[in-house]
Amino acid sequence: MQHAQHSIDVQYFIWGTDNVGKLAAEQLHRVAERGVKVRVLVDDMLIDAEDQTLVLLAAHKNVDIRIYNPNVVTQFRDINQRMHDKTAIFDGIAGITGGRNIADEYFDFDKEYNFRDRNI
Repeated sequence: MQHAQHSIDVQYFIWGTDNVGKLAAEQLHRVAERGVKVRVLVDDMLIDAEDQTLVLLAAHKNVDIRIYNPNVVTQFRDINQRMHDKTAIFDGIAGITGGRNIADEYFDFDKEYNFRDRNI
């Protein structure tokens, strides 16, 4: 991520408000400060609205955050229309994909339970 020069595009189903979520947002903010264009797409279902991590990131002029299927709570027929993608693309030439979301339990940091999902 720190080597990106032009753009970073990320999409995730879950963006946690824990350590991993905050670290990822901070790193994206750092690269945006260098002039890198950052685009984030996250699913509406599992965003913790009380946390300001993504809100503060979205305030940066080089960051565009979009919510997939917003307001799902009020649209019951759409509740199962989820975006389970987990991808990061750097400068359009390198990428990461796999099963990991942006949350502690996907990176072996949770004290109680960790998933075995990995990325390539």
